[in-house]
Amino acid sequence: MNKSLIIAITCVFLSVGCNKQSQKIDAIDDKTPIVTITGERIENKTYRALPLPLDRGRFFAGSGVCSVCHTRLTDQNGVDVSIDNDWRGSMMANSARDPYWQASVRNETILFEKYSDFIVDKCATCHMPMAQFTLSKIEERNSQVFENGFTNIENPYHNLAMDGVSCTLCHQIETDESEEFNNFNGRFSINTRLQEGERINYGQFFIADDQSMIMQQASGFIPRMGKHTVQSEFCASCHILYTPTIDDHNEIVGEFPEQMVYFEWKSSDYY
Repeated sequence: MNKSLIIAITCVFLSVGCNKQSQKIDAIDDKTPIVTITGERIENKTYRALPLPLDRGRFFAGSGVCSVCHTRLTDQNGVDVSIDNDWRGSMMANSARDPYWQASVRNETILFEKYSDFIVDKCATCHMPMAQFTLSKIEERNSQVFENGFTNIENPYHNLAMDGVSCTLCHQIETDESEEFNNFNGRFSINTRLQEGERINYGQFFIADDQSMIMQQASGFIPRMGKHTVQSEFCASCHILYTPTIDDHNEIVGEFPEQMVYFEWKSSDYY
């Protein structure tokens, strides 16, 4: 019986290690947050993080647009609880930069060259979602990650791509009110009919009209309460992934449940 080769479009967790050496990154200005790094053979040192992107596209804006207001926040004890600082070190913020993910995508496209376009586009759907979604809707073509693709600094979608799973991506996802939940494999829904200045950003809290107007003027997005943003299915759109199974003749013969985080959680004691 022939063995099946499975396309492992690896949506992996960001692998972070302690660098033994590091170089100081100079800030563009003094408003960017300060990050303290502790390594194996280095003392605690302070570095300024790079500013978040301010790019605006047809459907999305870079995280820097949101951080203008959602930064320099402290709790009653003076501890920094800024949303931008918390997000910028997350796996979602670094989904496009993750070297393990990039290496996995490159490896799969080499092993399965016949399906390389599909592999790259499917991976970019959830790791570089703002760029992939924009390209697919405006230019109606598949994404490229390497060479002249999203990782190339000259690519017009580079900054949106490298901003990872960013604010205006998740907060624009529409609710799925159908009884049958089937938005997995990156099939999240974004309203493409709304124009700039009219686009809705959903959140879990009620927003008064005067506060809504402030955010609209500052960011171009209108905040609205959306209870679906705290539902587990909201995350499942990217954390349920089926990938094709390929046989010895390089033909697709079925599907493989590669990432079943949502279903695994729903079947666990934590549900």
